[in-house]
Amino acid sequence: MEVDPSHAWALNNYGRLLQNVRQSHDEAEVMYKRAVKADPNDATTLSNYGGLLENVRQSHDEAEVMHKRAVEADPNHAGALSNYGYFL
Repeated sequence: MEVDPSHAWALNNYGRLLQNVRQSHDEAEVMYKRAVKADPNDATTLSNYGGLLENVRQSHDEAEVMHKRAVEADPNHAGALSNYGYFL
């Protein structure tokens, strides 16, 4: 990220590390927000951020928005479809 601080894929993956390994949810959310800003149509990032909002923040309305955006961004994205289905 030092080379390209707006690289959506790197920001998303760092967010996942912070969320799932370090349990640093506030920092993870910052990374997901930066990733969504860098690429607002990346289904993986939208879905991962939706998962944090759903499972960590218990912000179900916001989570639903992210999950829907993920599926709209890529209707064939298996992970986004699975995560949205699980959310429902």
